Amino acid sequence: MHLWEDVKQQYSDQICILWNRIYGDRFPLRKSLFQQNSIEDIHVDADASRLVTVGDEAVGLIIVKRDHYNRFQRSQAWIHLLMVDPTYQHRGIGSKLLKQAEATVVNMGASEIVIGQDPYHYFPGVPADQNAIKKWLMKRGYTNVNSVSDYVNTSPQSERKLDTENILSSDEKGKLFSFLKAYFSSRWLYEAEEYFLKGGSGSAYVIIKDQGEIIAFCKTNIGEKPLIGSNVNWSQRFTGILGGIGPLGVHPEWRKMKLGREIVLLATRHLLNQGVGSIYIDWTELHGFYRSLGYTSIETYDQFKKTIEI
Repeated sequence: MHLWEDVKQQYSDQICILWNRIYGDRFPLRKSLFQQNSIEDIHVDADASRLVTVGDEAVGLIIVKRDHYNRFQRSQAWIHLLMVDPTYQHRGIGSKLLKQAEATVVNMGASEIVIGQDPYHYFPGVPADQNAIKKWLMKRGYTNVNSVSDYVNTSPQSERKLDTENILSSDEKGKLFSFLKAYFSSRWLYEAEEYFLKGGSGSAYVIIKDQGEIIAFCKTNIGEKPLIGSNVNWSQRFTGILGGIGPLGVHPEWRKMKLGREIVLLATRHLLNQGVGSIYIDWTELHGFYRSLGYTSIETYDQFKKTIEI
């Protein structure tokens, strides 16, 4: 068993090939996404993440993440990726990897372990149709606590016209940060900061303002620059250009005024102007809202976690 930190560059191509052999038809993994999410992300825990090899062949991998910046919950750890070559399954490899990872993060103070949902994640949970995986996790003390879905619109439309004031400028990023910090989750603020840190200009954010102040926002994703957003993880699954919408939010005092719908339509127009053919929404419970905008459910995930008494 190797520390992932020591061998990640050597085995990254093998892991991508293994992933695509198992999941590629549905969740095609490109090397640039794996590099971003599983190699470069600062949250990868070097002590808990391990690779199992047989000879020179990678046959099992667990990558664990923890809150490096103390921005979320330091007592929480995320299982970013746990995968065993089907040829080597039912030999205890996955169990050993998970047990070792759990012991490591608990020793470092973690009291809750979550499947997926990490910064730069692949999945917000376990795909709901993966019954064997869910049963395996439950036997090891994990509980199914929630269900979320991804939605897609393969024929997006919007009659809205986009004004320049609806696109965030680089000198407005401070206003965006303040807005997110005041009314939304720390995750959304972190993602906005990451976007600008990696060279974003602001143009991925569609906004609505009142008297110069932001009252609604929607993040859009397209392509790989400055980073690959989670709602375009699986862009190779689609023909044409895939765009992503989300997260999005409205100032509390302006809610129930249909600004949520308005900001989505403006974001749709922004993506259509860039040649997008389909738009993807990930990790949402707003089923009725997105269906009313022409989206259909494409994936559902069950969210698992394990609480550990320390």
